[in-house]
Amino acid sequence: RNRAYQKFLRKKLTEIEAKIVQNEKHQKNVKIVVDFQASCKRITKQTLSQGRDPRLQLISTPKCGPRDSSEDNDKKISPLTFGPPENSRVENYRMAVKNYPVSVNRRSWSTEENENLAKGLKQQLQETLLN
Repeated sequence: RNRAYQKFLRKKLTEIEAKIVQNEKHQKNVKIVVDFQASCKRITKQTLSQGRDPRLQLISTPKCGPRDSSEDNDKKISPLTFGPPENSRVENYRMAVKNYPVSVNRRSWSTEENENLAKGLKQQLQETLLN
């Protein structure tokens, strides 16, 4: 009788220890979620109050075109010269498009093709429902 009671107590003790370990894991997860929520609130408050965040910097693109004071007075500069410098991979892309043109001939599906598609979809749906 005493041994049975000891076995019962040991079993309950191991269950309690397992629950303690599980609760510790849950506490860590809750802490992570609470910290994430706090950081989201902080970011939202900064955004809404338009406070300056030192991590954010305005990115100014260099002006690529030649800048002469006499030229500014005579002509308006094209907005295309104000963009960032061209990507180095653009040349490779242009060469590939020139050498290997893709011909895409798109046309509307005929009614027969649409009906066949509908039949095939219905058949696949029935097969998945039956399996």
